[in-house]
Amino acid sequence: MRFIISAPVEKPNVFQVSKVETVPMFGLKRLTFSQDKFDPYTDGRDNVEYAQGDIFAMYADLFDNEVPTDTPMHTETEKEMDTVHCDLICNANKIKIGGSYKLITAKYFDSSGHEITDEFIPYLAKSSWTCYVKNNRHEQPDEVDITDNSDLITWLEQNDNNKIKIKFADNKEYLTKILVVKCSINKDGRNIVGEIQLQISSVL
Repeated sequence: MRFIISAPVEKPNVFQVSKVETVPMFGLKRLTFSQDKFDPYTDGRDNVEYAQGDIFAMYADLFDNEVPTDTPMHTETEKEMDTVHCDLICNANKIKIGGSYKLITAKYFDSSGHEITDEFIPYLAKSSWTCYVKNNRHEQPDEVDITDNSDLITWLEQNDNNKIKIKFADNKEYLTKILVVKCSINKDGRNIVGEIQLQISSVL
């Protein structure tokens, strides 16, 4: 849980509950707070110039994340062909700077929705996985390939070729941007590509 306690300034002080402990008396709880960064794309506040006296509203997590949480992303080619498609699965739609590894799994389905992943595992290798960073919707469109940038990205191969772990370096320059991870293979003369978008967020 995040909340804001701050004077009416451009970048308010944001806090997050980082630890909850039960105190052995009267059912009390002890909360530990850590300071977080104000995110202008998901947090909200009144305009400082138009604040009226003591009334100044500030809200943490007021807006939705940049990245949708509903279904995996399919490429336009897959949608048009409407045959085999690849879904990339992750347990969250965020990756934290300086955080732990995120496991990403590639699953393949036929046009009827039946999983056929086992047929494609022999075609997968570490070179099948790539990634790039793009701006969020509030900024000018821009994409930067960082697949081989070991200063930003660490890949960790898994026993199953359709799985890989990825970790993002502790670099605050990329906060609020989007990390797009892709898995591409060529089978029977056609490219099959799956993508997933992860919002780059604070580790707090």
